[in-house]
Amino acid sequence: MFQLSTHPSFLLNLTSHVTAFKARNVYIHTADNETLGAWFIFADPFYAAHKADLFSNPSSSEEILRSALRTHPTILFLHGNGGTRALRSRVLHYQAFSARLRANVLVPDYRGFAESTGTPSEAGLTLDARAAWDWLLSRGAPPESVLIVGNSLGTGVAVQFVSTLQAEQQQPREEDNKEGDKHRVKEDSREKPRGVVLLAPFSNIETLLDTYYILGLVPLLAPFRMFPSIASE
Repeated sequence: MFQLSTHPSFLLNLTSHVTAFKARNVYIHTADNETLGAWFIFADPFYAAHKADLFSNPSSSEEILRSALRTHPTILFLHGNGGTRALRSRVLHYQAFSARLRANVLVPDYRGFAESTGTPSEAGLTLDARAAWDWLLSRGAPPESVLIVGNSLGTGVAVQFVSTLQAEQQQPREEDNKEGDKHRVKEDSREKPRGVVLLAPFSNIETLLDTYYILGLVPLLAPFRMFPSIASE
């Protein structure tokens, strides 16, 4: 079910900067039982073709959303460290993606941000990205039509999530075959996004390791210091 947040900043941005009924406030559940607030914004062409239905029959929103995911590309937007999904500069991104790229946009707030439950952590933010990805796929989005876009802090989240996804696909599994080879690499095309775009990433690894903190507290990429070849780049 869709539910509109009553937080003033969310209402202001939804009504002032995103066309009525074009954006939906949704809630996404993570594997470790946290709940993330998120916005789903319809692609402009899809909204133009279906806005009458959205106005006249709000109860059909779930099926309309599924149709949007099947027929238009979708951007999973992982935002930066400061503020929430309602930050005006981010809303301008959603508008551009929706209008100029003709794409749907899903933008979750990480755990501990806005009305999302929990406390930010390195592992937790990766779980948040995975939950958003699974939410899209469970509603019919073809993985190859989903573009993951990370901005600032979100670039680290995006890279960690996609790396985790790739590692899962490469885990060996036992498979009986005529040659007796029981170990094959798991290949699941359903788990491959269209690509990853990093906006305003760090260009210097040492600076990245020193300054990439969640809410100024949690060192997101600290584990990479265990690899001297990376830390010295």
